Amino acid sequence: MNIVTLVGRLTAKAELKAVGEGKEAVNGQIAVNRSYKDKEGSRPTDFIGFVAWGATAKVLAEHTAKGSLVGLEGELRTRQYEKDGQVHYVTEVLVNKVNLLESKAVTEGRK
Repeated sequence: MNIVTLVGRLTAKAELKAVGEGKEAVNGQIAVNRSYKDKEGSRPTDFIGFVAWGATAKVLAEHTAKGSLVGLEGELRTRQYEKDGQVHYVTEVLVNKVNLLESKAVTEGRK
């Protein structure tokens, strides 16, 4: 079973992009705090890449801003591509559902 649930803040404004004919997508990154504190007393943060398509992508683009608190549900995916003769590997979350965790007034203040 491949299920991922993340709660964190968007590191940048989600920009809707046309991909192919009639398809739209958003690529982004979410900052997620770990559940424990380090030696200095702060929580380390992981920066996790994600991609969303269609209506889910539109929700992210239209209703969030940099720093918006969101919940993302989806699947962990890996892919590879070649650039300049070198193979690169990417692990990201394919988002199936978005939960907006702040009021619209808070989000509007960030835009």
